[in-house]
Amino acid sequence: MSASNAIFDEWNEEKKVIHVAVKRNFPIHHREVRYVKLGINIGYEQNGKSAFLRPVLVLSKVGSMWFCLPLTTKGKYNKRYHHINSIDFRKSSAVILSQARTLDRARFIRQIATLPAQEFF
Repeated sequence: MSASNAIFDEWNEEKKVIHVAVKRNFPIHHREVRYVKLGINIGYEQNGKSAFLRPVLVLSKVGSMWFCLPLTTKGKYNKRYHHINSIDFRKSSAVILSQARTLDRARFIRQIATLPAQEFF
C-alpha cells in the first residue's frame, strides 16, 4: 500500500469516528475562527494538517450546516486570498476565498479567535 493510500485509510477511520460521535452542542457564530476536521481531499482542495485539523473562518449558517473558508499560512497576495491582519496568529494567515465549503457541526473542534466586525468582509 502506498503512503497516500495509508493516509486516506487513516482519514476514513477518522470520518467513522466523527460520524458516530455525539453531536457537539456548543454555539457557533459567524466571524469565528475555529479548528475543524477537514481530512484528506482531492487535488488542490485544502486538507487538514496534523490530526486532520485546519482552521476555518465561519461565514454564516446555511440550514443545519456552516459556510466556511479555510485558512492558510502560505497565502499569496492575489484576489483568491484575504489576509487577516487583526488577529495575532503565530504566522501571517489568510482565508482562501476559492475554497469555500459547507461543514457539519460534527467537524468543529474548538474556537481560536473571532474576527473583528470591521475586518469581516
